Amino acid sequence: MGVLLAAHGSVAGLGALGRADEIGPIAARAYATAPQSFSTAVGAFGLCDIHLMALHAAGHVQAVGDLAQRHYLRAADMPDYSRLRGVALRGHAARYQGRLRAAIGNLREAQAGFAHVDEEGYAFRCAER
Repeated sequence: MGVLLAAHGSVAGLGALGRADEIGPIAARAYATAPQSFSTAVGAFGLCDIHLMALHAAGHVQAVGDLAQRHYLRAADMPDYSRLRGVALRGHAARYQGRLRAAIGNLREAQAGFAHVDEEGYAFRCAER
């Protein structure tokens, strides 16, 4: 869990500093820990959200879509609401890429699914304007 938490701070900080090119190895190490437990599996979705924002801010539009798709596919095999986390990430990636129809569809699907169970703020992130 420590690697994942450290990566959250590093990815956010490097993104804010405009150093998105340095994020890859840090995020990769954290994503590798994701299968180790439920906490790290869920926490990796939050890291991916921050990672997507940093890549978008740096103009790495193709990388945004690739990253979101990887985590969407990872989420498809997970129980309960984890699948919706992948849908939300794919929606944000579509928004960052300017594919607004796809973004709206994915974010609405995720928001509807989180409507009654959202403890982590995903419904709020899906409703951003």
